[in-house]
This record gives sequence, C-alpha cells and structure tokens, in this order.
Amino acid sequence: MIIESASLSKQRIPFTLRRQLTHLIVLSLRPDIKDLEIRHEASGRPYLYSSKASVDLPLISISHSGTWIGVILSDPSTYATLDLEDMTLPRSHASLSNNFFSETEKNLVLAQGALGFLKLWTAKEAIAKWQGEGINFVLNVDLGQALQGVVLKQPVQVCIEEKNYTLMQDILEGRLFYTVCQGTTLK
Repeated sequence: MIIESASLSKQRIPFTLRRQLTHLIVLSLRPDIKDLEIRHEASGRPYLYSSKASVDLPLISISHSGTWIGVILSDPSTYATLDLEDMTLPRSHASLSNNFFSETEKNLVLAQGALGFLKLWTAKEAIAKWQGEGINFVLNVDLGQALQGVVLKQPVQVCIEEKNYTLMQDILEGRLFYTVCQGTTLK
C-alpha cells in the first residue's frame, strides 16, 4: 500500500508522524492480528510482532519519500522489499551519480537523466533492504548493464554474490518512482 497526503507540504514528514502513519497502514492491512507492532532488528530492518498471533506474521518493508509512505507485507518464503522516490523533489542526480555510481551507471544516468538515476538508486536501496546490510553493500555493485534496457513494469533478474533478485520498477501517478525487490530466501 502506498499513500500520499496532499495536505502535507512537500517537505519530509516528521519521523514520529511517519512511524504512526506506517503503523496505521499496517493495522489496516492486517486488522485480524491483534496487538500488531512494528519493531526493528539491530540492522534497522523492520519486522512485525504480535504476542497473540496464531499464524506466521508477514514480512514488512517500508519506504518514505517526501510525503509518500510505502509498505509491503510479504509471505516469509518470498520476502519483498520496497524503495520509492518522489520524482517532484529536487535532487542533484549528476552529483549523486558522480559520488556513488560506477562508470557504466553514470553513463546510464547521462543517457536517461533522472529516470536512469531513479532506476539505479531505488534498485540499490531495495536490494540493500532485502540483504539487511545497509546501502554500502550495494553501492559497490554495478547495476548499469542490468538496468540499461529495462522497460518499466517488466521484471528484471539481477545476480549479486550468488543471490538472485527480481526487480520490478514503475512510476505511480506520474510522480512516484518505485522498485520492488523480491527474493526467495533470507540469509
């Protein structure tokens, strides 16, 4: 589920409000689970907790950008993560690319502009969330070749360190770019 509040300014939602809104989204997606909480592992990865759940709880991935909040609940056997970026927020794509991307990736950004940057950045964030290792893990991975000819809404297979990921990318409402990363096992 992805929501955006038009009544909020284009600035980032305050941290405590983001947490409260995210919790309300999760409760609305699983009203059958009483006392459902979002907790965080030491790595920062969120997980769901309930002392009263009689079933395996779904896995959760959360992303925020500007006034947008995205949440994915997935079956434990097919963990899925999400990263989203509000395309209306000003960003220095060239500067970020020069600081964090390989030559192949920089060429993709040069050829496709902001769209190329968003393909790479959200893919790297979604993969890092899946791994639970933080963004540094994937900043050194060159995704330029894999994402060069990607058509939005088409699954893309990426292999990193002998792990396979399926990425799905799209634009919602013409202004929210997102990547969903799915794998089959957690480490």
